[in-house]
Amino acid sequence: MELKTITGKDLFEAFRELDRQLPAHAYKKIEGGKGGKLGLTDIIPAFLPDLLLELFGPIGYGWGFNLDGIDSSSKTVERKGGYTEEDVTATCKLSIWYRFLRDGEVAMSDPVPATGGSTNTLIEWAMKGALTNALGCAWFFAGYQLSVYKNERSHNGDGMHNTGHGPRNQQEQHHRSPQPPPPNPSNSHAAWQTAVSTIDQMLTGLNLPQDRYWKYAMAKYKTPRDNLTVPQLQEQVILLTQCRQNPAKLDQFRGLLGDVAEKHAVAQGEQDGTMC
Repeated sequence: MELKTITGKDLFEAFRELDRQLPAHAYKKIEGGKGGKLGLTDIIPAFLPDLLLELFGPIGYGWGFNLDGIDSSSKTVERKGGYTEEDVTATCKLSIWYRFLRDGEVAMSDPVPATGGSTNTLIEWAMKGALTNALGCAWFFAGYQLSVYKNERSHNGDGMHNTGHGPRNQQEQHHRSPQPPPPNPSNSHAAWQTAVSTIDQMLTGLNLPQDRYWKYAMAKYKTPRDNLTVPQLQEQVILLTQCRQNPAKLDQFRGLLGDVAEKHAVAQGEQDGTMC
């Protein structure tokens, strides 16, 4: 019996190719939580659809999924910066399928079920994260980035010289190599400038004082403004977006900026007194 994908690839070889070495920037260190403490590796979800298109064909015909259910819940959490915001957790259940050729005749696989979850400050991002997490889990069973789970590949460049096979989209592997992680394009100077410009424009639109805001940001992340990272700036864009959508949160944040300015003035006065 001959089994091929609808793109003409041997079906067994297609499954093995799901563990193909992705570009270095497809692998990143997990930030925060238990995974971050263990130095585990995450795989950027955007690389999965492109690989599936090549190996199995267009979504909706060569492969696809059925969403069996998606739920969300939220809770108010207090951040280190002294403000509160909503954390939304979304979970979903789905099943993937793919079409293939059995002796030249089109057939469909049995469904492969999986679950996924994600937490974010915006419900739409949490739901999107839950969906991509579940898709990665489902294709893991077919071999997607299996080398990551086998500790043969990571964000540190482990196994990057190896063209071996190994699957998955949203989980990870132990830190083994002293090599520095590959540069992340999202941390480029252009991306940093764009994020800072976006924040400044949002501050103007919200009528928030820029000088107080940047004092707050530097105090929150304990670093000078020029050393703020792109992910930290993007986190602030999310916060300011929430302020724009919620007048009560905006008032709360405006009060926080006033407190920061007052503490800064007191500290500066004490420093000047010491110098005298």
